[in-house]
Amino acid sequence: MAQSKAKTGTARRRGTRWAALALVILLAAAGLILYQTRVAARQLVGGAIADPPQPVPGFTLTDQFGHSRSLSSLAGKPVALTFVYTNCPDVCPLISAHLHEAYQQLGKLGPQVGMVAVTVDPEHDDVNQVRTFSDKLGLTNEWFFLTGSRPQLQAVWASYGIDAQQVRNQMAASTQAASPETIEHSAPVFLIDKLGRVRAMLPVDVSADDIATDLRVLLAER
Repeated sequence: MAQSKAKTGTARRRGTRWAALALVILLAAAGLILYQTRVAARQLVGGAIADPPQPVPGFTLTDQFGHSRSLSSLAGKPVALTFVYTNCPDVCPLISAHLHEAYQQLGKLGPQVGMVAVTVDPEHDDVNQVRTFSDKLGLTNEWFFLTGSRPQLQAVWASYGIDAQQVRNQMAASTQAASPETIEHSAPVFLIDKLGRVRAMLPVDVSADDIATDLRVLLAER
């Protein structure tokens, strides 16, 4: 009987040790998953990463409110910068809509980031036009849509490697109708960190989710 009780006691102690060991392993695994999640959350997920980060070219243009606006005025905030125009039939409205959706996803963090669009069509995109476009997409108070003279804008385009060329509208040419020309242009979304450095260049088809995720990453940096 005593021998049986001893064996039972030994078995219980072994069971307790195995339970404790299993708990340790479980906690370690949970800690590893949490660590990996936190590391992943610190990484930019969209587009081409700038390694090393590059100082952003500065500029001053006019926003949709008719006010002079410098990129440097957004220092200390992460910035999403793109190049679009209001009469664009496809890509530009899509990019703009994704910026709007990303801003909405950020919720209370939205005002802590900057969103900037620069026109590639100075002949048509005056202050009233970019304001109308911003109003239509719900972006008026979420971004700065900047315009200026062609020489001013060409200098900005060149500093960011943006190629913008007018393409004559063939239907307008055949009917003599007054129609805006199509602008063929590159339209990346540049991600700029709080220190004014380009950290990534996102493609045209970047999702709102990726924009919001990357802005959160840049917001979390000190």
